[in-house]
Amino acid sequence: MKKTIVLIILLLSILLLSSCEVIDFVLNIEPYETEKYFDYEKLTYRMVKVQIAEWKYDSYGKATVLVLKEFTYEESLQIIYDLCQIKYMWYIPLIGGPPGPDGICIKVFYENDDWEFFSYYGTSTEICASCSKEEYFNLLSKYLGYNIYE
Repeated sequence: MKKTIVLIILLLSILLLSSCEVIDFVLNIEPYETEKYFDYEKLTYRMVKVQIAEWKYDSYGKATVLVLKEFTYEESLQIIYDLCQIKYMWYIPLIGGPPGPDGICIKVFYENDDWEFFSYYGTSTEICASCSKEEYFNLLSKYLGYNIYE
């Protein structure tokens, strides 16, 4: 009888400690996957300009960046607004950090020569964020004036 009660308490403890809500509460982390949108005010607070640029890497890992289009401040505000309408999925990474730029990205320049990029597979500052590739490329196509969706 005593062993049965101990076993039941042990199983309940394991079940309780392994639930996502308890992990979220204890570790103050978000559930495995959550929907989020970028914050327009935060992105435009120190923004200077926006470019759409393409990163290509040679066999040695050296990057070549081709600026496809640079926008005025007013146009940049509109691009950031549209970017903030795209739903990204954040998830808890097992290893690693934010990805490096690759392919066609939105490059946002801030005061003090800071910059970050945004792509469908993540950003230079957010770990493990991704969105619909089609939705992202439709946004780029709108501002480039031609369809780039693959």
